[in-house]
Amino acid sequence: MSDDRYQFTAKISTRDFGRMAYTVVFAPKRTERELDLSSNPRLRIMGAVDGIPFSGAFQPNGGEWYLILSKKFLKEAGVGLGDRVVVEFEIADQNAVEVPEDLMALARRYRWRSEQSFSMGRQYYANISRLCYLFDDFNDRRRHATQAEQMANADMLALYRYVLDMRRAP
Repeated sequence: MSDDRYQFTAKISTRDFGRMAYTVVFAPKRTERELDLSSNPRLRIMGAVDGIPFSGAFQPNGGEWYLILSKKFLKEAGVGLGDRVVVEFEIADQNAVEVPEDLMALARRYRWRSEQSFSMGRQYYANISRLCYLFDDFNDRRRHATQAEQMANADMLALYRYVLDMRRAP
């Protein structure tokens, strides 16, 4: 997150996008200039709206920038359409990914399965890659040709041995 804090007051309104309508607050032009939103088309922020913790992203629409406020958030904040709210925020880490703790616990719990699966899969492919009849035109043609040549040589050698053995037979 950045050390710069920003603040503005805005009216809650709706914005229609096709069949969908969202409850939004528009950033004032002054805030748009301060943030240079044109260089970051979806700027993630963390802060508060009327003192209630909030995280979201400024999004563009026809030269205006807005934040979407969910119905759940509006209910929690006790505000609605037409109300003026104070938005205080700082710029969030744009590359951060929030993983819910229960999902992270599951990932840790079953990590060994994915590691085991990966190593078993790698061993499987190592084994089948030696079987030339599984190669087709979509695979490496040079490797396919080399293995086919080796098989043909082995077949020819077996045929010569058979012929020689037939000659030696009484």
